[in-house]
Formats: sequence, structure tokens, C-alpha cells
Amino acid sequence: MSKQVSSSADLPLPANGILKQKARDELNKSWNLPVLFSLTLLLLAAGAGAVTLPLASGQTPGVILGFFIELILLLIIRLFAFGAYRHLMQRIRREETDYRDLIYVFRHQPDRFLLVSLAQAGLLAAYLLPIYAFACLMRYSFAVMLTLIILWVIIGAALLGSILLATVQTPFLLLDDADLKVQKALRMSARVMRGYRVQYLKLVLSFLPWLLLSILTLGVGLIWLLPYMMTSFTFFFDALLYPAEI
Repeated sequence: MSKQVSSSADLPLPANGILKQKARDELNKSWNLPVLFSLTLLLLAAGAGAVTLPLASGQTPGVILGFFIELILLLIIRLFAFGAYRHLMQRIRREETDYRDLIYVFRHQPDRFLLVSLAQAGLLAAYLLPIYAFACLMRYSFAVMLTLIILWVIIGAALLGSILLATVQTPFLLLDDADLKVQKALRMSARVMRGYRVQYLKLVLSFLPWLLLSILTLGVGLIWLLPYMMTSFTFFFDALLYPAEI
């Protein structure tokens, strides 16, 4: 049962630094389950890569098969990730949580979350398709091909980014209300994110240095960085919908 949604128009959204501090304070109470969930997600992602990498280096039929297998595995991993977000949402609201939160989505209308993931994957595919099409022009004019690709990378990325930022709260809304339909959740996400897309983008980009440092640790740092990021994003969502409680 979701709480009554309040308007964020009358209360300013806390600064990203405050939201990140709240995330650190919350995690410092106990990192156990968030780290366990993070490790699970990373192992699943590594396993998916191990399964599809041999196919990607083979002949065309194998590459196509590998693509679809990887897509299916990534969709499954996203369902686990949504379960981890569910755990964090319950936790910061001081509601009951346990290790079964990781499979929450699998037991509660997973089709809604699959639809969201497929829609976002479709947007990414729509963005990449023109790039492949422009690349085919290389045989005719390298200059034309390069110009078209550069223009689309800039213009298309802006369009794609704007749409993804508008719909980024959709999974949270679905987790918050078990009866909410996907179409309505998409519209609600666009509405609550109006005026806050830039702030959310800044929040995402603020983790970039930590991501680069995690690469230097061969990915080990991600075990702790992912919970930090996900908890910060969860606080952002609660600040949007329930500002009086943040």
C-alpha cells in the first residue's frame, strides 16, 4: 500500500549533497543487505557476460543469438535491481525489510517492470539504429557519414536523455503502488520530474569520479558504490513524492 502522494511544488527539493549525506547515514546503520544485493547483481552481470561473450566473437547467427540471450539476462538482472530498490525504499521509510526483497518483483506483477525495461531498451535501440544506418553510407562518402553520425550523436543523445530523465521514476512509482498501471506511471514520472531533470542528472554525474575509481579496483569498489548510488536515488524519489518526510 503506497502512501498518499503529496505535491513537491510547495517544498523545495533538498540539494543533492543533502540527499547523498542521508544515503550515507542510512547505509552506515547497516551495509549488510545492500552489499549482499550489490554483490548478487554484479555476479549476475558477470555471469551474463561470460555466457554471451563467446557468441559475440563468432559468426553472425551466433552474434544475433548472443544479443537476444544477453537482452533476456539483462532484463532478469533489472528485475533483481528493482527488488533491491524496493528494499531501500522500505528501509528509509522504516518499514519491514529482509533478504527476500531482492526477489520482490518476481512475486509481484513482474510484467509491469518488464514493460518499462523493454520500453527503455526500445528507446536506446531507436537511438542506435540511425548510427548504424549512417555508417552504411561510408562506402559512398566518409565525410557525409561522419557528419550525420556526429549530428545524431549530439541531437539524439539530447532527445534520448530528456526522455529517460522524464521516465526515470517509473520503476519507483510501480514499486510504490502495486495497482498502478505502466502507462499512468510513465505520465506521473514525467510530471514529478518536471523541473528536476537537471538536478537528477547532476546527481548521477556526481558519482562518475567514484565509478572511475571503482575501475581502478577492478570493479571491487562497485560492491559498496552501487548501494550508495541506489540509496541516493531512492531518497531523491521520496523527496519528490513525499517532501514533508525528507
